[in-house]
Amino acid sequence: MNDSKVDFNGGSGIFCEAFASEGSLILTGETIIAENQSSEYGGGVSVNIGCDLTIYSPVEISNNQAESGGGVAVSGGSVTLFGGAFGCDNGICYGEWTRPVLVSKNIASKGGGIFIHENSWAILANVLVADNTGFFGGGLHVNDSSVIAIGASSLEDECMSVGHLVLVYNSKIIAQALHQVPFTLILVQTLIFQVR
Repeated sequence: MNDSKVDFNGGSGIFCEAFASEGSLILTGETIIAENQSSEYGGGVSVNIGCDLTIYSPVEISNNQAESGGGVAVSGGSVTLFGGAFGCDNGICYGEWTRPVLVSKNIASKGGGIFIHENSWAILANVLVADNTGFFGGGLHVNDSSVIAIGASSLEDECMSVGHLVLVYNSKIIAQALHQVPFTLILVQTLIFQVR
């Protein structure tokens, strides 16, 4: 999906699931996913069992709402957010070097910006997660044996009533290349784990 607008939907803006086989989706260009509202997972994007989603900059996911994962929810699938990067697949090239993937101004009870759970994989590279609101994890909420790798991303100005900017339990975070990032990401570097 390239240079598209997905907005004002009563449900996830984009829902990706593939039970019988692996499904994949690439979002790139000036794609904007905004003003969508889900009563469950992923106001902007819901990545589920069997789905492999890759998002390249300068995609923007903003002003979405859900119970879990206002911007992005990953449940049994995998997601890769590549900001400031350029990649090619089958002779088609994606991405923009100068801008991050933007996840901003989303609202959810768990993971205002991003919610990752149920044996999911996520890679965040040069992603700006900013101005999201969540009761448990304003920017990022990771649980239930999920694995997330973060490199040179920024989590900032998140609003939360309780908990943390980043809430992680029963999961694993791999943090690399975290030089020159705001103080808030240091929370990820020192690994805040809450085992429940």
